[in-house]
Amino acid sequence: MTTRLQQHIQDHCSDSIVSGSWTPGNRRVVLMNYKTCLQGINDLSREQLYRNLREQGFRTNYEPAVYPAVKIYFDGTRWIAKVFRTGQIILTGMTTEEEKDQLMSRLSMAFTSNVITRINVTKSTGTNTTRSC
Repeated sequence: MTTRLQQHIQDHCSDSIVSGSWTPGNRRVVLMNYKTCLQGINDLSREQLYRNLREQGFRTNYEPAVYPAVKIYFDGTRWIAKVFRTGQIILTGMTTEEEKDQLMSRLSMAFTSNVITRINVTKSTGTNTTRSC
């Protein structure tokens, strides 16, 4: 697959190659983004979620004038869950399907103790998926 991609770029997008060479063995990590949602939630109090998560010891950020979601960070990882008022959640920073499953497990535990009890997980076979809730 890497060779096919390299050939396509060289054949059809050669102007995009500024410098350097392509070494198939030295690939960069592809980060995944997933979109999911909280079932049955369409008007979430982000302020309350932010406070509850901080009280449990989660590292969070919520600045509504800058970004409209509560950002939840997971220690020891680059994972971030962004929870919006509508219950929509964007998960970022995972590099494998297993990491996505681990993140969903940790996020589910956090929400369970915050009275938000059900999370609908997007299943995927690719590296990037989105799903409308």
